[in-house]
Amino acid sequence: EGVGFRGVRSQGRIYLRNEWASGDSCTAIFYATEGVVFGVGAEAKWLVPLIQGDFILLADWHRIYWETFESVAHFGREDRLKFHLDSVINRYLAASFEGGVHRVGIRNVPNGFTSLLASGDIYFNICIPNPLFSINYDLDAEYVYQRKVEIGSDGLPFNPVPLQSREFHTLRLFFNYQWRRYWYFTVFGGGTFNRLGRNGPTGGVNIKYVKPCPCGWEVEVGAFRYPSAAVINANVDYLSASVTLRF
Repeated sequence: EGVGFRGVRSQGRIYLRNEWASGDSCTAIFYATEGVVFGVGAEAKWLVPLIQGDFILLADWHRIYWETFESVAHFGREDRLKFHLDSVINRYLAASFEGGVHRVGIRNVPNGFTSLLASGDIYFNICIPNPLFSINYDLDAEYVYQRKVEIGSDGLPFNPVPLQSREFHTLRLFFNYQWRRYWYFTVFGGGTFNRLGRNGPTGGVNIKYVKPCPCGWEVEVGAFRYPSAAVINANVDYLSASVTLRF
């Protein structure tokens, strides 16, 4: 299906989230994109406290997925089911691991591909508590094991959502600083090795202002760069801004 796409597409989202004191949460997502495409998604989190960390079960349904050109042009959606395990060994060392299953579809192709997810982090704090300097090793892997294949108008097979498997290994240096109680600054940089593709630099900066509850709010902006998981020999430049109201 051909679509008119000028290279820039916008979306808007509204989140309604209920958070319990136990750490569990449930979220409804209402979104709209260009072409007057409306949709509803959902997220759920179940948390189990451990002696030195947490076990978290996460479920996402019909989240917007814009990781490939095809999913941007054809309004991609994703479903995920995953678990997260983190452990604070001591005040200088922390680790986490995450695994799950991932399904992505686009308009008229609900099952574009299915993949397995694996990620993990190890943080070693050099200086604490404020400012905080730390070294981080990060694993970010996705292995596509089932893919939809269709026949194009030229008679050749193609993948409607052509995401490739990846296995990113990243080493970064983090700097975190809290200023005047409400301001939080993060700067990081390092390098990424992709066993299944392109290597490249990674880095970013994030600024957050937090007004405490009750009736609190947060404003957060960030800029990041990392190797693309969807396009060979390309980097992703990512700008973000968010406002969160708590009541």
